[in-house]
Amino acid sequence: MTKNKLTNIGRIVGYSILGFVLLIVILCLIYYKGLLDLEKKERGFVELPNNYYVFQASQEGPYDIAAWKNDDKQVVKPNILEIAWDERYVLFKRVDGTEEEIGVLDTKTKKVKSLSYSSDNLQKLKSEFSIAQDITLKSVTSLWPDRTKRR
Repeated sequence: MTKNKLTNIGRIVGYSILGFVLLIVILCLIYYKGLLDLEKKERGFVELPNNYYVFQASQEGPYDIAAWKNDDKQVVKPNILEIAWDERYVLFKRVDGTEEEIGVLDTKTKKVKSLSYSSDNLQKLKSEFSIAQDITLKSVTSLWPDRTKRR
């Protein structure tokens, strides 16, 4: 065999090995992403209006609000404590360190407005976004069943 033929065979073998390794890496990444999605689905999520949902980010972690078909892109900063919604708006209370905030997510325009938490600011947001006064915030943990009773 000539030197050129051996060089070409070496390149083919090298590229084949590299392609195989890349394929294995890609399959591992897909598998890992799938496991994370399954773990999140096991913890559950609650559907909100217009393809948004609230879910627990990890087993002991905070609750988040994200867009459904957008790689779970976080829409509201995490640590949601209380939540309520109607057909368009999601009203939430969250904590950031020691500061509590009250906010509204407009699921049609994708805008979020937050204020420091107070009953006056809650009423202000409800009036500004025309949210019914009878919509009340509920603990986000109350949306999930008690897992301690599972076998």
